[in-house]
Amino acid sequence: ELATALATLLENDGLRKDFAAAAARHVEAFDVGRVATRFLEALPV
Repeated sequence: ELATALATLLENDGLRKDFAAAAARHVEAFDVGRVATRFLEALPV
């Protein structure tokens, strides 16, 4: 199954670009500034 999925990504430029764009958006959630803000908000006051 994994090999088939990887082969599909290798062969399909559009799908590969869509996955890359989705990954880039997902990574934004882990930006240092955002993580630090969420960490500070989680601290008890």
